[in-house]
Amino acid sequence: MYRRFALIPISFLWLSGCSLTVPERVSCQADGDCQDAFGPGSTCQVSDGYCTTVESVDEVRLGFIYSSSQNDKGWSQTHHDAALAIAESLGVEMAFRPSVVSADVAGVIDDLVETDDANVIFTISSGFITETLNAANKYPDRYFISCCGDVSGDNLTSYFGRMYQPIYVLGYVAGSMSCTGQLGVVAALPLPQFVRHINAFTLGAKEANPDIQVDVRWVGAFFDPEVEGAMAEELIAAGSDVIFAQSNSTAPIEAQLGATVACTDPDSGEESEVPIYRIGYHSPTACESNPDQCLSSAYWEWTDLYEKKVQSIRDGTFDPTDTAWASMTNDSRSVVNYAAFPGSVPIAVTTGAEERRGRTIADPQVPFRGPIVDNTGATQIAEGQDLSDAELDEMCWFVDGVISTESGSAVAGEVPSSCGGI
Repeated sequence: MYRRFALIPISFLWLSGCSLTVPERVSCQADGDCQDAFGPGSTCQVSDGYCTTVESVDEVRLGFIYSSSQNDKGWSQTHHDAALAIAESLGVEMAFRPSVVSADVAGVIDDLVETDDANVIFTISSGFITETLNAANKYPDRYFISCCGDVSGDNLTSYFGRMYQPIYVLGYVAGSMSCTGQLGVVAALPLPQFVRHINAFTLGAKEANPDIQVDVRWVGAFFDPEVEGAMAEELIAAGSDVIFAQSNSTAPIEAQLGATVACTDPDSGEESEVPIYRIGYHSPTACESNPDQCLSSAYWEWTDLYEKKVQSIRDGTFDPTDTAWASMTNDSRSVVNYAAFPGSVPIAVTTGAEERRGRTIADPQVPFRGPIVDNTGATQIAEGQDLSDAELDEMCWFVDGVISTESGSAVAGEVPSSCGGI
C-alpha cells in the first residue's frame, strides 16, 4: 500500500506479512517523477511535493467473500475457481466465506483478518462496496480488492470487465436463431450493469432481425433459483424462444427441459418444432445441464486478472488507481468471453458472430456508439458519439426493442426507478 516515506514509523516494519524497502525521499511535481523512481503505483503527493513509496508483501494470505455458494455454478463459483487457481500457482494460502449478505460483510472481514490473518481480501459483489471501503480504512495494513465498482485508495482498488462485449455477440446469435422474433431475459436486479447487458444483447439481436423484441423479467435478487426458473417459464409462455440468463444460477437454462416451439420455415412454408434455446451466464460450463438447447454462455475468467493484482502486491508495484474494465481479447484467459457454439448454430451465424467479436476487440465502445435511441424514441447517444465508462455505469434506460409482457400485453419495457450507479 502507499506510505509517504517521511511519515512511516519504525513500528510499521513489523506489520503482519509486510516488509518495507526504504528508499531515499524523492521530491516530485507529477506522478511520472515518482514512477520513474519507485515504479508503478507510486504517486506524487500534492500536500508535500514528495513521492509515496509502495510496500511489498512477503507473505500473502488471501481472503474471498462470496455472495452465494462457491459451488453455485455461477457468479461466485467463477471467482472461487480463480481463487483456487492463483492460490496454487502463486503458492499462497486462501480462505473464503460463502453466501454472505451485505449486512454481514463487516463482521466477515473482521473474521478473515482475526481468524485467517488474511492480508489481501477480495469482495466480489457490488453490494459489498460500502463495507469494503470502511474495512480499508479500518485495516490500513491490509489490501482490499472490490469487484464491480470504481473505488480506490491507498490499500483499496476495484476491477470489472466489459461483459457487454460478448453479450452483444450472443445477442446476434440469439436473434439469428429465433423463430418467434421474441427473446427473453431473466435479469437479477435493476442495476446499470444488467441494463447495459440487456441493451447490448438487444442491439446485437437487432443486427440479425431489426424487428426483434426482447422481453425482460426482474428476479429481485442476484441468486434465487426458484424465482429465476419461474421467470424463464413466464417468458416462454409469453412467446420467447431464446432465454438469456442474467442471474446467478442455471435455473433459467434448466426450466422446461426439452421445450419446443412451432416454427414455420420462411422459404418452404413448412412447419416444424424447434428447441426453445438458452444462453447461459457467468460460467463456460453453464450449458452442461441442458446441452441440447443451449447455444453458448457469456462467462467470466478472473484468473489472469487476480494473479496480476496479487503479484503486484507481492512485488511492491500495486497501483490502486488501475481500475480499468478488462476488455474481451482472443486469449483463452480473457476476463470476458463466450463459450464455443454447438453444431446446431449454422456456419453463417457463427461467421457473423466472429465478425462482431473482432469488431468489439478492435473497438471497446461497440455496440454503444451512436446513434442509439431508447424504447421511447428519444436519442440517448448522438450519431458518432460514445459513452464514457462513467456513463455506462449509470445506464438506466432501455434501447429500442426492449419490452415487457408482464401485464399480459407487450409494452415498452421500463427500467425500475431503483436503478442507480453501481
